[in-house]
Amino acid sequence: MEEIKQTKPQTIKQAINECYPFLNDIQIATLLKNKDIKVNGTRTKENLQLNENDFIQIYFDFDAFLKKQIKIIYEDENILIVNKFQGIEVVDNENANKLTLEKFLQKTRPYIRAVHRLDLNTKGLVIFAKNEMSFNELYNAIKAHEVTKIYDAICFSDAPITKQTFCDNLETDKSKGISKITSKNANKSNKTTPQNKITLKAGEKAEKTDKTSEKTAILQILKASKITAKNTEEVREINLKIGNQSNNFCTKSNAQMSENKNECNQIKSNKFNKQLSNQFNNKGGNQQNNQLNPYPLYHLSISLLTGRTHQIRAQLAHHKIYILGDGKYGDKMANRHHKKSKQLLQASTLKFNFAQSSPLFYLNSKTFSIPFDYNNDLR
Repeated sequence: MEEIKQTKPQTIKQAINECYPFLNDIQIATLLKNKDIKVNGTRTKENLQLNENDFIQIYFDFDAFLKKQIKIIYEDENILIVNKFQGIEVVDNENANKLTLEKFLQKTRPYIRAVHRLDLNTKGLVIFAKNEMSFNELYNAIKAHEVTKIYDAICFSDAPITKQTFCDNLETDKSKGISKITSKNANKSNKTTPQNKITLKAGEKAEKTDKTSEKTAILQILKASKITAKNTEEVREINLKIGNQSNNFCTKSNAQMSENKNECNQIKSNKFNKQLSNQFNNKGGNQQNNQLNPYPLYHLSISLLTGRTHQIRAQLAHHKIYILGDGKYGDKMANRHHKKSKQLLQASTLKFNFAQSSPLFYLNSKTFSIPFDYNNDLR
């Protein structure tokens, strides 16, 4: 059972969505239907309006649910790496009621502290420290770019995407929750030296010591490959568009040439396959391809050299590369066309490069990676 103390007026559904964003509308409706929710000690099945200081008790096994969703990739006495799923926050310092990944892991471990974050609907690898020493080592290593982070993304772009590096100044408007690029060609010097390493105790927050360098956003596109209809759901969309015409492929003259129904069907099939093939024929199908697939997709492998709020999403969008499904920075028409409402972005690989004197130097020999199945994400 989880309990929420209301800090503002809102409905039950709004309160649950805010504190447990990983629960979908059907799950919340089921909780109400089964009267598994109490408001100030009284069970209800109605989506009641709540007031400040009301208490909500939710009778749902969150621990069992999250154990199934969260996969541990690596754990030792110093660090924990988990595969975060879409819909759960890593940490939240503003909403004490929200069940975060860090809070869940703290239930079974004496010390757990997130070293970095992923956005709510970004999935993939997250590093947690299991003691103060490892937190400080990891924090400084990330700040000094001694942790390689590789992301996979499915993106839409009108122009071909190639390997390249973006270096921009990025600012975040916390009141609006939006990051934006303010200028290009930012100073790439953003290195933490051994002399200015930071030591943080439990509960302390990292302070920004260099306002200019903190705005620097550096991102590398390591690989960009165009996704063809053969390995995406667009085959289904093309089938729907062309299939409506296939009924006319067997004309009267064709039918008269053969009284055999199977032969007629073969004629229909051959013409259908020929037209489908022509959509992706480099010699003459580009115009038709653009009509059937006006929002071409690319699979990108991205190296993040700085960690800023919404950096990948905002920085790519500034350069007219839009992560599919991103409702804040993405292309709305592309999202609608491909029927995606959550960004297809995953933190896929972590590699450490600690100094030989570091207590965590032993991690340098390891690479932590999870597969990125974009075919499954595009279904």
